[in-house]
Amino acid sequence: MSNLQQLVKNKFAAAKESKDLVSFETTQTEKESSGIKFQLTLAPALAQKTGSSGNKSNPFIDPNPALIVKELDEHLILLNKFAVIPNHMLL
Repeated sequence: MSNLQQLVKNKFAAAKESKDLVSFETTQTEKESSGIKFQLTLAPALAQKTGSSGNKSNPFIDPNPALIVKELDEHLILLNKFAVIPNHMLL
């Protein structure tokens, strides 16, 4: 496992434990269409959403420090606050 993978895994576990991120139970299935294989992630809990809150905030402006994986020159690697898959990142 690379250093970045381990860093993401550790940060994800800590953020989930501290409730700084929310993860959803999902199932994955593979499908094929026209010779192309797809992996679909299904998150039944998202069907319960009642709609958008209208909040279109940018997660990269003043991010929660618990979600920052690594700072690069002009970029941030952040954990997705609403993780559909484990170790879900934003760049």
